[in-house]
Amino acid sequence: MRCEHCEAQNPEDAMFCGECGHRLGPQLPPAQDAPPPPPVAPPAPQPDAQGNYGTGAAGPAMPPPSAGQYVQHTNTSGSGPQAILPDEANGWTFAGCLPFGIFGFSHNVVGWGLVGCIGVLIPPLHWLYFFVMGASGKQIAWKHRRFADIESYRSTMQIWNIAGIAWLVITLLYWGLVGVASSLNPDSAAGALFRELQ
Repeated sequence: MRCEHCEAQNPEDAMFCGECGHRLGPQLPPAQDAPPPPPVAPPAPQPDAQGNYGTGAAGPAMPPPSAGQYVQHTNTSGSGPQAILPDEANGWTFAGCLPFGIFGFSHNVVGWGLVGCIGVLIPPLHWLYFFVMGASGKQIAWKHRRFADIESYRSTMQIWNIAGIAWLVITLLYWGLVGVASSLNPDSAAGALFRELQ
């Protein structure tokens, strides 16, 4: 077979010229002259869960589910600041009432644990610790400690909350009794302490 472009002789079964690389045999029409491709048929309708075909056979279409119908199944507890917080990780906790920064240390937040520990000696620091842990303690617990699931998180935070409330009540009762005792006996050591603070 002879190449129409360079006139070189090629074997009869060759598709391209061995010299110039052009296509041998009948030439294809240019792309603009080619007919359009045949239309692609839509896929055949598949039955849904009720055995109905298409969208019109089952009646009106169901609305898409709302965001509230989706449940978070991923446990991101203990993964640090990037953890996705569940709804249960919002709200106040009384765990910050516990002394010596126990809540901070047990949830791997050593800096706040030290603030709570030093706050036993310096009351303004303990108030700071109390309000920070009260407002964001649940979030800190979720972000910095690994929980098996949301139920174990709820029960753990409930125990911390009860312990914090109990400690707050004990502390208020203690200082209330000290105040009453000092008012009954102004010459006592507690009375002298209160006179000094005034």
